[in-house]
Amino acid sequence: MPTVGCVADTVERILNHLLAWLSLILLAALVVQVVNRYLLGLAWPFLQFLIPFSFVWITMLGAAVAVRHKLHFDVDLISPRLAPRARAVFGAVMSAAVLVGGLLIAWTGVGFAELGFLKKDSATDISMIYTYCSILVGGILIVLLALERMLVQIQMMRRGAETEAAG
Repeated sequence: MPTVGCVADTVERILNHLLAWLSLILLAALVVQVVNRYLLGLAWPFLQFLIPFSFVWITMLGAAVAVRHKLHFDVDLISPRLAPRARAVFGAVMSAAVLVGGLLIAWTGVGFAELGFLKKDSATDISMIYTYCSILVGGILIVLLALERMLVQIQMMRRGAETEAAG
């Protein structure tokens, strides 16, 4: 699994950089919009596109990173009470459930991406594909990072079986 782990590490590093930049862009756009609207009485149409765009991408990319670190999508009422091997099995099942959820998100994202080709932002006339494809990309990333978690859990199960056989 070192190769899968290295790929996941690289993906996560890229996602963290994207999330940092998107967060800065979102914060700056919000500040500019508030200052323009309430102090100057102006509204910039591009900001009305950029703010939801950044927010949706942050949500979807952040969900993928959270899957990798088990920051959500976990039930820890049961797992602390289990033996190490059973905990690994439970973790693999939870990762598989998250993977299925990611597949559903990605599948839904295909429909949104198709819709994005047809719709345009009313204020800027920019295609909504740039915002809507975040659901598809986020779903795919959730699947990939949940798969990596599941493979790690399966590897832990195998190590547990080898330890039990040796002991």
